[in-house]
Amino acid sequence: MNKGTPYQERFNHGDRPKIHPDADQAEGGIEIYSSSPSFMITAGGVFLNSGYRMDEITGFPQRGSAQPTTLMPTSLNLEFADLIRFEGGRRPGHTPPDRDVVNTCVAGGFACGLQGVVPERWQRCVGPESNGQWLLLDSDKCGGSGFHVAIQINKKGVQAGVYENAGFFYALEKSKMPFSIFAAKIKELNAGLPRNLDVTTPNTFHTPDGHTYRFQLHRFGVKYLNRILEIDGVKQPGDLTGWPLVDGEFLRASGHEGLIKIFRPGCAGPLTLDFRDMLRPAVTEPAAPDPSPICPAA
Repeated sequence: MNKGTPYQERFNHGDRPKIHPDADQAEGGIEIYSSSPSFMITAGGVFLNSGYRMDEITGFPQRGSAQPTTLMPTSLNLEFADLIRFEGGRRPGHTPPDRDVVNTCVAGGFACGLQGVVPERWQRCVGPESNGQWLLLDSDKCGGSGFHVAIQINKKGVQAGVYENAGFFYALEKSKMPFSIFAAKIKELNAGLPRNLDVTTPNTFHTPDGHTYRFQLHRFGVKYLNRILEIDGVKQPGDLTGWPLVDGEFLRASGHEGLIKIFRPGCAGPLTLDFRDMLRPAVTEPAAPDPSPICPAA
């Protein structure tokens, strides 16, 4: 895979028809992948009721569990336990305890959430510019990760037994600026950001490369409420169910009718997958020939 071109793809699978008169709505999943040459940030999505009642073999309710939001380095061979991540808030007294997990706060190099984890292996990457508010990770100390990271995780508004902390991180390619400048700008541009972020209050983070993210760490109520409120001053959709099936630089759909366009780097036009007529699915190649080796020959 060529990761030289940064991209972001987001998916909204949409509600599905029930196959059994079950009390649970057959909910649609949310996925977000933000890729940069040296890393990928993955949003873990939301807990899903399947609407399909019980598993016929195990007898347990069928459901989909939200995965953690993770920062995945390209060049480092890490196990899941070594990934910087947000696991989301769980309620031990609920059945199941992960029913309220929402991990959808991802855009560009930014991610936020509840129950943040910074594994021990990253402690050797901490730069001297770090302080009580910021954990600043230097690429040169991280075994050639290729990116710097700024992390703020605090315990303001903690709910005992649900989550121990909340916060955000921002990752940036090392090639964009030296670590010393990265660290200095993080602290200078965000001098007004509270040391302890209230999870129910919107806050704005300024990146060292000129972007802004206005976000809210937790939003009570519907799981599909967007945690990212604005990007570079542009208001974001408040309800994630308004997203099409897929939207991004390379995969796009206008809705959920079954038409997907795949835009390939260096190709003159998209490859179209048309499943709007399920009895007559169709694939349409670009009309013009392309010089790229990944495009079909004329």
